[in-house]
Amino acid sequence: NYEEYLSVLSNARELARKKDVAALRILSQAQ
Repeated sequence: NYEEYLSVLSNARELARKKDVAALRILSQAQ
């Protein structure tokens, strides 16, 4: 249903954001 879809979408967004943060941290450490 629609609410399920929205919650899955927001979970995916949250995971993507955490991945981006981790990637930025790795990049900043590499410099």
